[in-house]
Amino acid sequence: MVFARQQLQDPDSPPGPVAAGLVCAHLAISAAYLTVLKDHDQGDVVGMSEASGLSTDSLVLLALVPALLDGWRLFADQMPAWVPALSIGFKGAALTAIWTY
Repeated sequence: MVFARQQLQDPDSPPGPVAAGLVCAHLAISAAYLTVLKDHDQGDVVGMSEASGLSTDSLVLLALVPALLDGWRLFADQMPAWVPALSIGFKGAALTAIWTY
């Protein structure tokens, strides 16, 4: 939300240190879900898989796509205007997919 708020206020400015730190944390957490935590017995991904009926691979992809889009938003010099909307929309779709069980 910090990243989106800053981009709405001044879309041509680079992200500030707080927004950049949050995006980097998001990238690190997504990488951990993709590698180490995907099949951990007491992990979030396995719990969401059991609750929603979705496979752990599907859930990891639901987390990975917004992380890649946010990384693009952070590190790209020029970015298409649709990338932020797609990132937010994909996060909402992922939450809906997980919690509609």
